[in-house]
Amino acid sequence: MSLTRRFRGEIETGQAVIDSLDEAIAVFSTAGVLTLSNIAYAELWGDDPLLVLGTIDIAGATAQWQDQCVADTGHDPAELARNIRHRQAWSGELVHRDGRVLTCRIKPIAGGAMLIGFQPVAAGKRPPRAISGGRG
Repeated sequence: MSLTRRFRGEIETGQAVIDSLDEAIAVFSTAGVLTLSNIAYAELWGDDPLLVLGTIDIAGATAQWQDQCVADTGHDPAELARNIRHRQAWSGELVHRDGRVLTCRIKPIAGGAMLIGFQPVAAGKRPPRAISGGRG
């Protein structure tokens, strides 16, 4: 088997593994360009991976996330964008405009890349929010 064919096979296997995950995954290079995403990400944000891979940057992606999410009492998409720019690990919840609650995480990975993951919180699995005010 030629080295090129083997390398292509490894890339296809890696993409198949990423596509099998329920978590919507996006990886941005040190230059801030989208270098990897999965089917769950495409379905969540409505992107065609063949069209956006290598053409969208972190600023464009975060603008899209901000447009499709609402500010929640806990975290908002602008906070997500700040943490990405500063390469800081972060996790929190975002609320999609369609009402889904998303757990989001940012993880700096090898070579200066950033992994961003979005996982819908299953109904009934979300911890109860604290109720403000005293007991009465």
